Amino acid sequence: MKTIKKALSHVLRDQEGSAITEFLILTLPLFLPLIIFLTDFSALASREINYQTIARQAIRAFVSSPNASTGVADMEFILKETGIINSVDLGITCLDGPCFTPNTLVRLTLSKKISMRSDSMYSTNLDPSAGSGSKRAIVATVYERFDRWFSP
Repeated sequence: MKTIKKALSHVLRDQEGSAITEFLILTLPLFLPLIIFLTDFSALASREINYQTIARQAIRAFVSSPNASTGVADMEFILKETGIINSVDLGITCLDGPCFTPNTLVRLTLSKKISMRSDSMYSTNLDPSAGSGSKRAIVATVYERFDRWFSP
């Protein structure tokens, strides 16, 4: 009777280890791409949030400047300090009328195309001929008004 219990407990312990091994073998190929995707998505979302914050700071510096040349210099200083001045396309437009007039709406857009391959996503100077990875554009658009009582 004792030998049967020993043999039965030995068989049950062997199957328990086998189940863990089978679980790992079946789930690792499923979870590994998911982990890679979530890591890349997190880095991309972080970069978009950073560009949005930089754009808000740059437009605020522009509308609080006394004239256009100082405003552009302030924006360039912010972009230079953040390290993205040469890697993004910058567009600024005064929508309601001429710039530096009270209550004029200003739109600032920062954009950059990046490769979706995880090995080149974090580099700042991407070579478009480096491979056939898909491209994604990061676009940060912000709006700000000149103060109603603005006087240059």
